[in-house]
Parts: sequence; structure tokens; C-alpha cells
Amino acid sequence: IRRNGRITRAEEDEDSDGDGYIDYIQPTEAEAIAERVFNELRGMEDAKYGGFLDSKPMKFLHLSRIGYLHRYHENIASQSESLAIATRALKAIVSNEIFDHVNGGAFRHSLSEGWSYPEFEKPLREV
Repeated sequence: IRRNGRITRAEEDEDSDGDGYIDYIQPTEAEAIAERVFNELRGMEDAKYGGFLDSKPMKFLHLSRIGYLHRYHENIASQSESLAIATRALKAIVSNEIFDHVNGGAFRHSLSEGWSYPEFEKPLREV
């Protein structure tokens, strides 16, 4: 709850649904937040090359965004558009030079918008 610009605890902290957690966000609020995040990611999509347009001219993998779009499709909206955005991004990564066809895996980012010039640094795991 916001009071005078500060976030405070609810006066009546209750576990209304019996899941063991105090409920601060109602399910309808959570769905609205998820919808806003999806709309923002949809607006950042690079329709020409796949992936997301937030760091020109470099392109990062953003696997967490791709994972979010998949979970959004599975759990919240079942919109084929969210799954299509994730699929286009993955296809763009796998079909270009950012994907290491010899040793497997993908490089962390590309120095071009079209994924054609990878930075030769590979993450061991996505953090």
C-alpha cells in the first residue's frame, strides 16, 4: 500500500487464499501487470531480424524475455502472438552467426542488428 509516496505493509496482513503467503497483489492486478509487460516486449520486437531492439546497434540474446513470452503464453493469455515473438527470436538466433554451429551454444551478443557479427564471448549459463 502506498501512503505519502512510501510503500508500507497492509494493515490487515492476511492469507486470504490459504497458500501460506500474505496476499499483496490480487490475481487481476497480476494479470494486468503481465499484460503490460507483454505489450512492452511486443513493442520492442525487431520484426526484420528477430529479437529485441533495445540496444542498437548491438543485439543481446535476452533469454529471460523469450522465457517470459513462453510462460505468458502457457500460463496467462494463450496468445499465439507471444509464442510467435519468442519463436521468431529463437529462430533468428539459431539461424545466424551468433549460434556456434561447431561447439554448440550461442554467443552473448552480436555487434550487428542482423545477428551476423558475434562478439566472441559465450556465457556458461544465463544469469
